Amino acid sequence: MKQRTRFLIGLSLLFLFLFLPDRGYAKEQNRIDETEQRAGFTIRAEIPENQVDKAKSYFHLAIGKDHEQTIKVKIFNNTDKEQTYQILVNPAKTNKNGIIVYDDLDTPLDSSLKLPITDIVKPDNKTVTIPAWSEGEASLTIKLNDQVFSGVILGGVHISQKESEEKTQKGMSVSNRYGYVSGIALVQNAETSIFGNTELKLKKINPMVDYGSKVVEAQIQNPNAETFDKVKIEGNITKKSSQKILAEHTIDSARIAPNSFLPFQIDWGKDSVAPGTYIFEGEAKDKEKSWKFKKEFTITAKIAKEMNEQAVVKFILPDWWKQWTIICSISSVLVIGYLVYRRIHRSKKEGENE
Repeated sequence: MKQRTRFLIGLSLLFLFLFLPDRGYAKEQNRIDETEQRAGFTIRAEIPENQVDKAKSYFHLAIGKDHEQTIKVKIFNNTDKEQTYQILVNPAKTNKNGIIVYDDLDTPLDSSLKLPITDIVKPDNKTVTIPAWSEGEASLTIKLNDQVFSGVILGGVHISQKESEEKTQKGMSVSNRYGYVSGIALVQNAETSIFGNTELKLKKINPMVDYGSKVVEAQIQNPNAETFDKVKIEGNITKKSSQKILAEHTIDSARIAPNSFLPFQIDWGKDSVAPGTYIFEGEAKDKEKSWKFKKEFTITAKIAKEMNEQAVVKFILPDWWKQWTIICSISSVLVIGYLVYRRIHRSKKEGENE
């Protein structure tokens, strides 16, 4: 009996160990570390004298009318080979998760942005080549020709390893790119705050397919030269003349770049999209203010057909189902182990009796 108990306890501990979440976490940590290591380089902004807050690691510069200066970003090549890096300056945009990004080249600039950072900050060279285990620098020129602006102009210098293309056996090209961003915030008065909460607007509604999912995208616009911080955004969709919510979504803490829009997406789910007139209703709020949105939109028969045909069906199991599957698997293994053990033990006894 004692041997049987010890056997069952040991087997239980073994399978509990195999299913511990720490193992998955460790694998994720290793994956992240490996990605960072594969980048093979790091960068550091060289903070100039007109930095508003010298404790910040990104550029936060006060620039006056007719201003011109050169800023530099150090690049450290941590590989045993000479590397070439591409230098790009990009305006700040806001992605669908409510995160400010500096490497989005596809989303068009918002109509409220009259003076993008790309008109003011330009790299002196589009590429920089650095020997193995060495450091170099990217130089950028800031030039404001008799121009004035209010608020903050936000962007970043994006530095990435130049794409390396390798021919596969089928003649296709494969490319990998790793990059870092050093933020650039420009103000004309050192007292100007980067953050604000003047106004949010609903620009338009787009029914569409995004990465295989049927979504309704509501473009929440920040039309002013200030960054929104920690905004909760909620939204839902109903059929016109109905109170039943067909789909809904919430972002708990969004940041919205100056003069940009947040593509707030509500996943339609696995149900087919039917043509008709719908209502989007939403609200954005921070600690001080709130903005309510409501807009009617129509999904035509053509758009509904395209969305249904282009969407990829996804089956997402709830967390309780995954946990129940693990418990059942462990229980099954324990029972099988016990039955095997009992059979072996019984066979030994029968052999001794003979």
